[in-house]
Amino acid sequence: MKKLILSTILSAAAFTVTASEEAINICTQAGEMAEVTMKARQSGIPMSKLMSISNGDSFTDELIMQAYSKPRYSGKKYQTREVERFRNYAESVCFNSWKSKK
Repeated sequence: MKKLILSTILSAAAFTVTASEEAINICTQAGEMAEVTMKARQSGIPMSKLMSISNGDSFTDELIMQAYSKPRYSGKKYQTREVERFRNYAESVCFNSWKSKK
């Protein structure tokens, strides 16, 4: 009986780790996409250029629109800070969304 309980607990823990790893992988990818998008924004690449290569993917389109709703900075320090903020924002939204699906 103890072995059955231990086995059940370990299985549940393994599933949790797997789900957690999946969330980390997906949200890391979302963060990387947000970083690239905001770098493009801060570099002055037109929004229309990014939208034309997004292939109509709703997540990517929304990310682009969010990035272009933020200000473009001229100083490298402020651009870097905005890129970091936007990546963290995207990852936060992703993790919160993942958490609410549980």
